[in-house]
Amino acid sequence: MVEIFHHHECKLFRSAVLSKSTCFYILTCIALFFVPLIPAFYGFTLRPLQLTRWAAFSSCDVITHESVAFIFVKNKISNRSSVLAWFGRSPNGKGLFDAALLNSDKQVTGSVEITKKEKTHVLPMKHAGRKTLQALDVLLRVNIERNYEILGNQWILPIRCVLDVNGRDPMKIIGLLFEKFSSTAGQKCLGVFGRAVVTQREALPFKYDRYFEHVNSRPIMKGFQQIHPTHALLENIFKSISKRNLTLSMEGTKTAASFGDRREGLYHIHLRIDTPKQQLIYEAPLVYRLKWNFISYLSLWIIIAWPISRLRQYVFENNLLNDCTISIPTPPK
Repeated sequence: MVEIFHHHECKLFRSAVLSKSTCFYILTCIALFFVPLIPAFYGFTLRPLQLTRWAAFSSCDVITHESVAFIFVKNKISNRSSVLAWFGRSPNGKGLFDAALLNSDKQVTGSVEITKKEKTHVLPMKHAGRKTLQALDVLLRVNIERNYEILGNQWILPIRCVLDVNGRDPMKIIGLLFEKFSSTAGQKCLGVFGRAVVTQREALPFKYDRYFEHVNSRPIMKGFQQIHPTHALLENIFKSISKRNLTLSMEGTKTAASFGDRREGLYHIHLRIDTPKQQLIYEAPLVYRLKWNFISYLSLWIIIAWPISRLRQYVFENNLLNDCTISIPTPPK
């Protein structure tokens, strides 16, 4: 809008305060500020808002008094198939699994032997003397009569491990290994080999969270001996474990068997679990996120600044907004 005044036969011109050119310039300034701001802080970033760290197993313990093994056998004399069950024993002497769980016909005795392979670090100096677990060997010896032929076995083995990042921030992780293997005739020993794998559902808190530690390391079968075991209860235990943020499982399983006459009536199950380093995802700290958000914002600002400046130049040079360029003449003396 242009206002024209006549005074002493001289035309004086005054532009409106908010002309089209002024509004266009303000809008481009707002776009230049807010367009890179939204994706930089709510979407696009040059670095992820999560950190990946390598964690090593510092220790692992098999919870033997909560473990159970079922041996599927066939009687060579009567040609009848049956299920033999071996149960770990709790400190009070009660088995945590009942024979009715899988309708086992007979409970057998046995023993568990656990050995660990550890590595002592020498370098760097700040970690000298620190030990990490390389592998865990579990040997189960079950007393089975010689007139039984082994058809297969099923082993449920709770395990508790501690992981740390460079010796700091140790975390307790509970796992429930559920392995089922078939056997062939004449088998006297079964070797099972695999590696421990940590499954993670959500990013870990950047700082130590006592509540998270408590929830993630709760015993698997706490109070199980007070409840009559059923298939549904066992299924609920597996579901509750799978819902935890960090859980342990075994992958890459391979088996090897040895054959011969079981003269002493012993059946061996050798389980070897390799414990390689694991990648864990952590939430990034606030300062880290703000720094990379600002860098992302600055990068996006530089990208869109040039086209906006070119747009301004094109609009103003071609007078696309139809704003008149007015000059005020100097009054004659």
